[in-house]
Amino acid sequence: MSDFDRPLNQRGRLAAPVMGQRMKAAGIEVDLVLASTAVRVRQTLDLLLPAWNYSGQVVWEKQVYLASLPLLLEQLSALEDNWPRVMLVGHNPGLSELVGYLTDAHIDMPTAALAALETAGTDWRTAVRHRPWHQLSYWTPKDE
Repeated sequence: MSDFDRPLNQRGRLAAPVMGQRMKAAGIEVDLVLASTAVRVRQTLDLLLPAWNYSGQVVWEKQVYLASLPLLLEQLSALEDNWPRVMLVGHNPGLSELVGYLTDAHIDMPTAALAALETAGTDWRTAVRHRPWHQLSYWTPKDE
């Protein structure tokens, strides 16, 4: 089985709704979910989104699958400015590199981790160049 087609494992099936419930309890809101098309990301969101009570738009983007830092920055730069709050769901090592680049800090992004960041950038094209971003929160499934 290819990595792209690999299903979500038991740890992920347990972690996804927990993270969705944490996001709901914290009042996290986004305008768009930008997600990899990999099977395990689809399965993660199938469990996370109902627990979070999110019913907004999800954009499935094949290029997010195993994307490098430059490609993730390109994806973010291309976002429409009427989506000021975006959740990116993808894979490592790209996501850890992205969060580290934006915050100028080493932040590990294990399976189902969530880092909420903000910037003073006024549009996506300048936001990805406006650093460092401020880390609002960081959770992993193991956090209590």
